[in-house]
Amino acid sequence: MGVHAHYAFSALTALLAVNYWDRFMCDFRLQEEKPWMTQLSAVACLSLAAKVEETQVPLLIDFQVEDSCPVFEAKNIQRMEILVLSSLNWKMNPVTPLSFLDYMTRRLGLTGHLCWEFLRRCEHVLLSVISDCRFTCFLPSVIAASTMLHVINGLKPRLGVEDQTQLLGILGMGMDKIDACSKLINDHASRGQNYPHNKRNALPTLWESLPAIAVVGGQASK
Repeated sequence: MGVHAHYAFSALTALLAVNYWDRFMCDFRLQEEKPWMTQLSAVACLSLAAKVEETQVPLLIDFQVEDSCPVFEAKNIQRMEILVLSSLNWKMNPVTPLSFLDYMTRRLGLTGHLCWEFLRRCEHVLLSVISDCRFTCFLPSVIAASTMLHVINGLKPRLGVEDQTQLLGILGMGMDKIDACSKLINDHASRGQNYPHNKRNALPTLWESLPAIAVVGGQASK
């Protein structure tokens, strides 16, 4: 995550890198006597994600901006990239929670700056939890819905049961599907691993745009 912040990569780049690494580690057994391969594979996954998503990509050697030992040569990172690509069968555009956020924000009726601020807060939450391996057991759509519900709850504490039901109806999910994921996100937030709450009132109209949305026959209308 330090490299992600250093180069101001997009949230999608970080999510892709973690997705690649999780899938690679599930399929490829690293040798115990070579623990450095874990770090090398992480560097390779981030460089691949940057090549997929970013318009400007650093040199391979420059992905190692943090104090780390060992520092890998570019040729070794390239070899690991090929190994990762082969292991993942070159499937480099997986579905992520971000894949659902744009659609969901349109269903909520958010536009313009409100939409941008809402997505920014959702991305911040996602970036704060993706390093937790417990989230790998949830579908991307469930993580996206849980994230949005968490952000909205942060804008309007003690969201009523009726409001929750209406929101989940717009998202097309039941609380039973996202309950465990929501609890994990709330756990991260309670330990201060979420977006700064001193910015909670930066856009007081963000929540105010939501109650006007009604669910009619499974469709959102204002």
